[in-house]
Amino acid sequence: MYFHCMLGWINRLGGLRDRFNARKRAIYVFALTLFFGGLLWSIDKLGGDMPPLQLLPAAFLLFILGPVSMLYAAIGIQLSARAVAVRIRLSSAVGVAATASLAEA
Repeated sequence: MYFHCMLGWINRLGGLRDRFNARKRAIYVFALTLFFGGLLWSIDKLGGDMPPLQLLPAAFLLFILGPVSMLYAAIGIQLSARAVAVRIRLSSAVGVAATASLAEA
């Protein structure tokens, strides 16, 4: 009986998910606008002079260490999945690692 009630609740959530998917682009645009607006506002409120950005270390972090850390996390996810006898493609594991990294930040 309880399981049957849960199925009805899950089906209602599925309808909510479908409505959310239809509005996903607008929600993303709104969220990005809020994020970048807040970023610019916080930089403006810092005041004073910001030190110049050193391009070589910044590029190293962005183009080398970022992808390497995502790949490392993806391999860890693959190994965890393998421990419970599930196989996951590296591309899927990278997607999971990226999502987890964003959720953690």
